[in-house]
Amino acid sequence: LDASQRDFLGRLGVRAVGIGSGAAVDDVDGDYRRWFGQLGCRAVLTRPDFYLFGAGEARTLVEALQRCEPFSGPRQARSASRDVPSSRASADLSFTPSLR
Repeated sequence: LDASQRDFLGRLGVRAVGIGSGAAVDDVDGDYRRWFGQLGCRAVLTRPDFYLFGAGEARTLVEALQRCEPFSGPRQARSASRDVPSSRASADLSFTPSLR
């Protein structure tokens, strides 16, 4: 992710979390590895209630999120977290360690 994407995610309260051996989250049983394999992806973007926004490459997922209302257009200049109800203001971007 580039600096502007990291800044965008930071304003929303999104945490980037590595999953796997030596990452922030250890995939003890291999469940995440299998799930990522089934999805054919290296990253997922999820809400705290586990709603899946998307799966794919981290950069592509963030670009898709940036294009969503209320983040695109003239409202983007304002703090995005003020435009989103607090129940939707945070999420997790989870990825395999090779993306770090």
